[in-house]
Amino acid sequence: MIPIINNLLVGTVSEIKSHPEYVVVNLAHSYHYELHDWSRKDGIDHSIDPCYLVCTENPKVLSVNWIDSPLSSFFDYNGQGIAIFHQIFDFIDKNINKGAVRIVCNKGESRAPSIAMAYLAKRTNQFSRPGVNASDIIEGDVVGAINRAQEFEKPPYGIARDRFSRIYTHYYPGAGITSFLIDHWGEL
Repeated sequence: MIPIINNLLVGTVSEIKSHPEYVVVNLAHSYHYELHDWSRKDGIDHSIDPCYLVCTENPKVLSVNWIDSPLSSFFDYNGQGIAIFHQIFDFIDKNINKGAVRIVCNKGESRAPSIAMAYLAKRTNQFSRPGVNASDIIEGDVVGAINRAQEFEKPPYGIARDRFSRIYTHYYPGAGITSFLIDHWGEL
């Protein structure tokens, strides 16, 4: 597991499987199926199950049935993509002050770090810059204006990705999640 910020780590499913005490956001299709005792070979259409896409199995696990597809539509299944991101962000918010939250996918390179990057950019001020009033700057008190700033400007996708890549050097997002993030960045 690689720490991103205090109490937020990114890694792989194999790193959390033997630790039921961990708080986990799972983004791996295979582990989602395993959590529900489903199989691709059982001949059952699991897409009709209410837990097919997202299901909080218990207060410690939020599992999302995502594959790392090159198509962005796989991250917006039934038009629920934005809501799923918000549900994940809310789950992290609810748990991060209680202890470490681990975000995982199969390789820890695409889905899990993409969620971590979006979370940092949208729910924290990690990549933000303070919004300042022009009048404060004109008066020459730039440092004071920054220190007094109540609002923070959230970064565009490209800046967030660049800054996150410096923190998490194993970030190799797939085409599908990249396209989804670019297309929906303002809504997240």
